[in-house]
Amino acid sequence: MIDEYAHVLRESLGLIDTEPGDAARQIAEAMATSVGLHAATPQVDAIDAENGSITLNPHRLRARYAMRFGEEKNDGTAGRFRGDEVRQAFNSPFRPFV
Repeated sequence: MIDEYAHVLRESLGLIDTEPGDAARQIAEAMATSVGLHAATPQVDAIDAENGSITLNPHRLRARYAMRFGEEKNDGTAGRFRGDEVRQAFNSPFRPFV
């Protein structure tokens, strides 16, 4: 399955006429990006109502089986958005399940 994925990546990245060493490096980087995508940690609010007052307590959740596809910033890379990385991981044979 990985060799088929590498073949598809070579075409989709436009590396058909590229030197084999350069193509292999770019394909390996694309595969590493797909495999290295970390689970999202969405924030939710727990609502506490006591003595007539309502308090919102934020909690971080770890999403293990699904990822939201949206324009959220990456945890580890400032200024980069996850959309391209999630799309690339979705098109790979690896986890995460999107």
